[in-house]
Amino acid sequence: MKPFLSHEEALHLEGIVRKVFNCDRFGVMGIADADHLERYPLDAVWAVFAPLYQRKKSFPDIEDFTDKYSVIFHYPEEYVYSSETIKEFIEEFDNLAKKHIS
Repeated sequence: MKPFLSHEEALHLEGIVRKVFNCDRFGVMGIADADHLERYPLDAVWAVFAPLYQRKKSFPDIEDFTDKYSVIFHYPEEYVYSSETIKEFIEEFDNLAKKHIS
């Protein structure tokens, strides 16, 4: 499987996960690991936001975000993504994490 993200991009995701969970690399069942996140970037999103659903049933902004990027990462042969798309993904994820987790 070809990576979706460069290692540098995945390091940004790892940093978000580590900050949210206050953990070291490989924390959160190994999700806080750029090597893993290169190929499975949505794992970071699901790990960070899943606990929110214990308190509340709906987060429209998170759901719109995950819907938008799930199709890109699950059907890469049908959707074109670029480094700009990945940059937007990381920025949106970081902003949502700051909004909902802080």
